[in-house]
Amino acid sequence: MDYNPWRDARDNFADYLIDRSRELPAGLKGCVKGKTIYICRTLNQFSRRTTLSHELTHIVRGTNHVLYLSQPREELAIDKLVARQFIHIDKFIAAVPFGGKSVPAAIADDLQVDQHTLRTWVHNLTDREREYIEIRLQERDHP
Repeated sequence: MDYNPWRDARDNFADYLIDRSRELPAGLKGCVKGKTIYICRTLNQFSRRTTLSHELTHIVRGTNHVLYLSQPREELAIDKLVARQFIHIDKFIAAVPFGGKSVPAAIADDLQVDQHTLRTWVHNLTDREREYIEIRLQERDHP
């Protein structure tokens, strides 16, 4: 089953309120203050999903007090975890258009993630994963 952060929040973080009614400061998609998770109201559906997952991961790791500018390593670590939650390698391959002409925005939409999450996932692939993707795309596009 695919990861659903809204279900995760309902089932495992019921004591937290999710507030999507506010516009957050520029560059801030979400944050946790006390028992409230703030998700910027200007985000699209996919960005809300990944941002909620990001904030839930902060809570699990006990780093919900971390500000992006003060702990970029923690933010990157969480971004990597979130990307792995949402993007499975075979679903990524299925989302890449035939012929190899890929448009990141279209792939991200197919995977129901924001472009930042897709970029994070791609940039952190292992050599084995890259090789696997390359082989599968070759097999698919040139049977």
